Amino acid sequence: MLQFKLICVKIFTIFGKRKGDIVATKLFDEAKRNKADEFYTQLSDIEAEMRHYKDHFKDKVVLCNCDDPYESNFFKYFALNFNFLGVRKLIATCYT
Repeated sequence: MLQFKLICVKIFTIFGKRKGDIVATKLFDEAKRNKADEFYTQLSDIEAEMRHYKDHFKDKVVLCNCDDPYESNFFKYFALNFNFLGVRKLIATCYT
């Protein structure tokens, strides 16, 4: 995630010639300096998208590769909807 942010900062720095781009560059620079700049997908967004794929998860194994399963909204979604989706197994990997 940090590499993506740094790449975005570099892109905005290189191409940031317009007024709006300069503001975006400042926001990226501020996020880079801020230690609490984690951005997580909201549970409501996950629910809105996943409702279209309910049938795809029946009897499947779901692997959530996340930093922390207790913070991951994807893991939370699958844990809360385990029986509703008919998931066979839910696996979470993490580096904590």
